[in-house]
Amino acid sequence: MSKLFEELDYRPTAIGPLTLRRRRRREPVTGTDVFEIKLGEEHLMSSLFTASEIALARLPG
Repeated sequence: MSKLFEELDYRPTAIGPLTLRRRRRREPVTGTDVFEIKLGEEHLMSSLFTASEIALARLPG
């Protein structure tokens, strides 16, 4: 793992490893920690970019 990230959790799954990680340095503009969820090498979610998660939460159902 890169020195820029700290792995907080790891779970093997049938479709690849799922990891939760935090950037070691805070985001410079907002001063907040940045968390990411990855499936293998694909980024699934980031606390820095939340527009799609907010839109998904607003869907009826």
